[in-house]
Amino acid sequence: WVRATDLERIADTGLQAAARGQNVYVPVGLQAERQDSGRGKAATVCALAGLWADIDYQSPAHKAQNLPPDEAAARALLAELPLEPTAVVHSGHGLQAWWLFRELWAFGSDAERLAAAELSERWQATVQAVAARHGWTVDATADLARVLRLPGTVNRKDGCEPVPVRLLRLDGSRYTRDDFEPYLVDVPDNRGNGNGSAPGMRDAIPAGQRNATLTSLAGTMRRSSDATSDASLA
Repeated sequence: WVRATDLERIADTGLQAAARGQNVYVPVGLQAERQDSGRGKAATVCALAGLWADIDYQSPAHKAQNLPPDEAAARALLAELPLEPTAVVHSGHGLQAWWLFRELWAFGSDAERLAAAELSERWQATVQAVAARHGWTVDATADLARVLRLPGTVNRKDGCEPVPVRLLRLDGSRYTRDDFEPYLVDVPDNRGNGNGSAPGMRDAIPAGQRNATLTSLAGTMRRSSDATSDASLA
């Protein structure tokens, strides 16, 4: 594990894992405590650096046919969104976009964490709605325990040639949470439906709070001891 502020060591550790033939991922949300295994849980995320979206496009790596046809179409989809990404990472078979906040959102309560989960879900619904105009699908990746790929490493997807994970840009605007509000799509309150959504989310969030980049640069990192396994940053 590496402290969130130790950016150089985070990068070095990720590159070392990639050199061992591992896929390397970073969490979108920070964990307050070291996790024994895995990526951590959404319920223990303590802060977010921004929002994100993972836009796959058609390639041998993806079986779905209702994706943007190529990288150019995925880029055009990002350009259609009402807010430009702060950063864009080429994952090897898609684009991972980050909308960074002006300041780290550190949760002071469970209600704030639920508010962050709802903001993430509604922003991704907005991205999906824009994609749907073209008949395309964007995977739902709104959960706070999501992990994305680390730039400078390699995407080693089964059945495909290894391809680099590249940072395409890190020069976009940064945002407050209120900046997203005018564009957010409403999503159903799925309480009690067994789909894994937090029950009673809207009731648990106080009024006025309904409104994660590279979060890798603020995340903590865990080395895997198995050189053939994926490296997860948690």
